[in-house]
Amino acid sequence: MSEPEKDSKKICKIKRSISFLLIKGKEYEEALKEFADVEVMEKVNYGDDSVKVGKTYKAMGTIYCLMDNYENAKEYLARAYKIFEAKGMEKQMSEVSAKLKSMSSPRTGLKLELIPSDSVAKPLKGKKKAKKKTIK
Repeated sequence: MSEPEKDSKKICKIKRSISFLLIKGKEYEEALKEFADVEVMEKVNYGDDSVKVGKTYKAMGTIYCLMDNYENAKEYLARAYKIFEAKGMEKQMSEVSAKLKSMSSPRTGLKLELIPSDSVAKPLKGKKKAKKKTIK
């Protein structure tokens, strides 16, 4: 990997971190601007359908949800879902699906038409939480 490629990936990682800090500070518009830059850089570095791009779409969809902009939220979460589905990432598909379902309510006025019911991820099986042991 060349030095410019390494630098570009480092800058992308830094901008992603800045985006999450902006979200914590409730500076959603600024976070979206940073994520837009991250999206472009990730597409160049990793490809249009990379998991990194999917995670960026998921984050952007979440920000739009926080801003009550459900149309844009739905669009970005749908993009994320499509990438996660293509990669077989069931946990991420479940998370995105849950966000979409939470937006499908009388409050938002949206209906969940995005994901066919036969493609919605099912909860992962076989992974159980370890029980806490108490010492007497």
